Amino acid sequence: MALYQSLDGFPMASDMVGLTADQWDGPRFGVGIANGHIVPYTPPMPVISLKEQASHALSLARSYIYSNYGILNEPTPDSWVTYLKALMAIQNGTDTTSTSLPAGPKS
Repeated sequence: MALYQSLDGFPMASDMVGLTADQWDGPRFGVGIANGHIVPYTPPMPVISLKEQASHALSLARSYIYSNYGILNEPTPDSWVTYLKALMAIQNGTDTTSTSLPAGPKS
């Protein structure tokens, strides 16, 4: 703290956690503070709803289909149509029973 000309805005020293030289020089990521001690920490992963996953998968599938079939004015294979319809049903809420995304076509 001696680096600073003023300690205004800093917490009281009793509320801070001291670091060893190894902790100071060590990684700054993957650690947190619990009960006044430095501990390993992995932040929780955000929960992405099935609807959001379907929306993203639908966007990717549409791009793939256009690039591989639409741009060539070729018909979209039935397996891709079925996949798109399943994703659209999840995205728009008409499919209320699925708990995971459908498997995409092999090609």
